[in-house]
Amino acid sequence: MSFDLDQYVEVRRANWASFVKLTAYGTIGVIAILVLLALFVL
Repeated sequence: MSFDLDQYVEVRRANWASFVKLTAYGTIGVIAILVLLALFVL
């Protein structure tokens, strides 16, 4: 079993891209919830 650095890097890049996308969507979701709370509560 040999270690393929290029394949390893590509897998890590894909994981990082997914993580960044999920974090961005989560942040946008939290901001949307806070805006809705501000509109309905205040």
